[in-house]
Amino acid sequence: MDIRAPEQQYNPYRIFTREQWARLRDDTPMTLEPGEFERLRSFLCAQGVKFVDASTDRDVAQLETLLEAASRIGNDIIMYEARWPLLAYLDARPGSLGARTMERLSRGIEMSEADYQAALDARDVIRRQVACIAADGSCFLTLASSGPAPRGHIDTGSRSFLSPWSMIGGPSLSLPLFSVDTMPLGAQLMGMAGSDLQTVGVARYLEELVLG
Repeated sequence: MDIRAPEQQYNPYRIFTREQWARLRDDTPMTLEPGEFERLRSFLCAQGVKFVDASTDRDVAQLETLLEAASRIGNDIIMYEARWPLLAYLDARPGSLGARTMERLSRGIEMSEADYQAALDARDVIRRQVACIAADGSCFLTLASSGPAPRGHIDTGSRSFLSPWSMIGGPSLSLPLFSVDTMPLGAQLMGMAGSDLQTVGVARYLEELVLG
């Protein structure tokens, strides 16, 4: 096991941030103080962390454009693969699936095999772009959620910040660096597929750097 101090092993970093994801979203209102994400960025830059974003890097800008379709692509893949077991559940227990699941299932039912293959191909394009950017061990930084989870148990909130990296298949961690209305809101640190150990090391360094 590598026991070197985090700053010896991982500093400095190149961390890519998708600035559009730091903006407020309509699907889950949040009251994160304006500029708070940017203050985190400024603080980390002062500690030697290097940020590259779409305004300074063409590859990152291309990845941002590709990620606009990530939720749709991921949903197509999931619902096409899930339609057979879900339809079996419905046959065994009619009415057992909720309205939201049924709405998503309808997309899987209407998809053809060619539609499914197109979604897989689009996912692979995004994965290759991530690998191109993060080939040197870089990580990506954004918010973990568009806001705190809503009250109650009906819904856990928007997955708009989480679904892209689930499709990419890399490690993702939520660091407790923000709060909204006294509820925690994480900064999401993401690595390329297979970089679990390194991404956890980066997360540990950032958490200690910010929280002490």
